[in-house]
Amino acid sequence: MTFAIAREKSAVSCKLSSSRELILPVVQMVSEHFARENRAALLDLTLVLRELLANAIEHGNDGRSNRLVRCRVARIDGLAYQVDVEDEGKGFDYHSLDTTLPEDPQHVQDRGLTLVHALSQRVEFSGCGNHVTAYVAPASHAVERRTSNAQKENM
Repeated sequence: MTFAIAREKSAVSCKLSSSRELILPVVQMVSEHFARENRAALLDLTLVLRELLANAIEHGNDGRSNRLVRCRVARIDGLAYQVDVEDEGKGFDYHSLDTTLPEDPQHVQDRGLTLVHALSQRVEFSGCGNHVTAYVAPASHAVERRTSNAQKENM
C-alpha cells in the first residue's frame, strides 16, 4: 500500500493507493497543516478534499488498490486554496456533468461533485476527466463571488 506525504510551507502533496482508509489520514494532515492560517476556509477545504479523494478512489480508479491517487493542496493567497486531485482512471465526460442537487433529499449517490461545486469558487477538469482542480475560499468570500457572478449573468 502506497502512502506518501510531502509538506512545504504553503502546500501539502500526497500519493496514495486507492483505499478509502487513507482518505481520513490525508484530510487530517492537510487540516493540521493549514489550521493556523485560515480557519474560515478549513471546513470547506477538508470537505472538498474528502469528496475529491473519495471520487478518485471509487469512481476514477474503481477502488483498485494498485492504482494511485495524487493530490496537492496549496494556499494560493491569504484567503484561498487550490486542491488538485488526479487518479489513474479512464476519466469521464465532464462536459455533461450535472451538478444540480437531486429532488429527493434521501438520494445520496452522485452528490460528491455537487458538493464540491457548491463549496468551491471554481472547479476545473482537465485531461480525460481524471484530474480536477477546485479553488476554495472562506464561505463569506465564496458566497460574495457567486452572488456577484450570478448578478453579472442576469444583466
